Amino acid sequence: MPHPRALINPAALSAAALLLAPAGAVAGAVDLYYERSLMAEAGTRCGLFTPQVQSALVSAREQARGAALRSGVQARDLQATGERARARSVACDSRDITLAAQRVRSGFEGYSRLIRQDFPGDVAGWKADRSGSAQRLMWRMTQDVRQGPAQMRFGVAGRTGGDSLMAVASFPGGAAPYSARIVCGTAD
Repeated sequence: MPHPRALINPAALSAAALLLAPAGAVAGAVDLYYERSLMAEAGTRCGLFTPQVQSALVSAREQARGAALRSGVQARDLQATGERARARSVACDSRDITLAAQRVRSGFEGYSRLIRQDFPGDVAGWKADRSGSAQRLMWRMTQDVRQGPAQMRFGVAGRTGGDSLMAVASFPGGAAPYSARIVCGTAD
């Protein structure tokens, strides 16, 4: 385990898509956001990663940001944390950066082999499926919701090379929906 004052916590960086930290882990959520921000910045500045790994790292940074906000961290505090990570200038060839970059790459390689994954949620979970087909329409990321006897599946679906946001609903008695409304909530 790295020293608590180490520049980077390699264990936290080894998986680019860690699930959300439990409530009450505010310090851990902020640390994870800082580490991912630091590595994303170093990746951009030093050209450490392929575009796919850099994209995954940036996504992981934003996931960590969301987890920190949900755990109660104030947005202004996270902004200061991100600015601190961007301001930290570490030599591109430093041992710490080289070691952490290799762990990020290894973590991404392992994660990229996962075909299906479930992401639990407070109200409804999400399912991800990376399998592909040029002929068959496949759901890439879905959330299934039930309200009484009505069922709905919402997510991203498509064939290899082209995906779309889709919603499919089944109502009792064969009733057909005539419109849809997407409502995005905030943590505030």
